[in-house]
Amino acid sequence: MELEPEWFEEELPGKSAKTVEIDRDTLIKLAQIGCTYDEMGKFFGCHSSTVRDRFSTLINQVKAHTRARLRQAQIDLAIEKQDKTMLIWLGKQFLHQTENGERNSDDRQPLPWTDADLPATFTVEEAPDETDDTASTSSDQ
Repeated sequence: MELEPEWFEEELPGKSAKTVEIDRDTLIKLAQIGCTYDEMGKFFGCHSSTVRDRFSTLINQVKAHTRARLRQAQIDLAIEKQDKTMLIWLGKQFLHQTENGERNSDDRQPLPWTDADLPATFTVEEAPDETDDTASTSSDQ
């Protein structure tokens, strides 16, 4: 479908917003490519508020779906095609990685854990000292 209006005037004289017909499929295609309300209004020959008032829920859903598809395509490109540039960019976006390898988060903080948090039945067994002769087994003798 060609996405070009049949007219190029700023306003259509004599047409009110109530008489403008807006094709739903064309509106969806315009939303998918990221057109603004103003651009959609000009395309259909009405004011942007007409488009916003009548179709904002649909347009927001379509734009959200398009953003999700774009993210999925980026992840697929990075993981399946092993695109190094996309892997680096997604690492910065999702994992907060930086060029110097440090992360921009609180991951370097110690965990809030003390011995008092351990269960009472928890015991730590010490490993035998390798220099201790008493730790040898019967097969060593």
